[in-house]
Parts: sequence; structure tokens; C-alpha cells
Amino acid sequence: MMSVRLHGAETADLDLEEANAWMYINTCSFIRSCAQLVIGKHLDFLDGFVAGSTCDPARRLWDLWNHYSFTPFVHIMSVPRKNDERAHERFRLEVAAFKEALETFFSVRICDEALLDSIRLYNRTRELFRKLHELKKREAPPLT
Repeated sequence: MMSVRLHGAETADLDLEEANAWMYINTCSFIRSCAQLVIGKHLDFLDGFVAGSTCDPARRLWDLWNHYSFTPFVHIMSVPRKNDERAHERFRLEVAAFKEALETFFSVRICDEALLDSIRLYNRTRELFRKLHELKKREAPPLT
């Protein structure tokens, strides 16, 4: 699995008319642009959507996504708002439930070694992208 962070879109480049019909007009442009991207089928390549219940509009986006089944897998996680032992334990349970949901839906087993391998791979990829970016910053870049 590969995670993709939704970042919405530049609202100047995206007509939010449909999203405005589905979301409250006072919802932030980030959430409305995410809604517009999924409604407009720009995210059809996704197999799943995971949201954090960070605010009411984010929850509403999840409700919309879940109700209309824009992706086969949909999951929401409660995000702690406090930094204490009880909050840490609650979040640990949320992550465990998320892991179980992924394993069940995608028929995979997520183990510590696989997670460590994935972390190493992502760290190496980020390192290579940094090197690539440095090459592009040169006076006469070997890549454009």
C-alpha cells in the first residue's frame, strides 16, 4: 500500500460549485476542494480514504465519502486533543483498529518488520528526492 496525502487544490484552479452544493458554504476551502476532487472523479485511482475526526467539516467530508462509496475502503480515526496517558492509550487503540481494518479489507498482514522496511524505503526515497532537488538548484542544472 502507498499512502497519498490529500492536499486539496488551488481553489483558483478548481471550480468548487459541486462541492459547495454538498458542503456548508462556510466550510474551509481545503475541505471543499478535497470534496470537489472526489466528486469530480480526480481521485478515482484511490483504493481507500482515511480521515481524522479533527473538525466538523473533516468529519462531514468523511460522511460524504462513506455514504457515496467513492472508494472501496473508508475509515475514520479519532485524533486525541490532549497529550496525556489516557489520550495516548486511546490513540493506540485507534491505530490498532485501523491496522485491523486494513488487514481485514485488503487481506494482508501488517507486521513490525514490514513496517520497518516501508519506513526505510520511504526515508531512502525522501533522501533521493532531496538530492534531486539540490541538482535542480545548480546554476546549470543537469536536470530540468
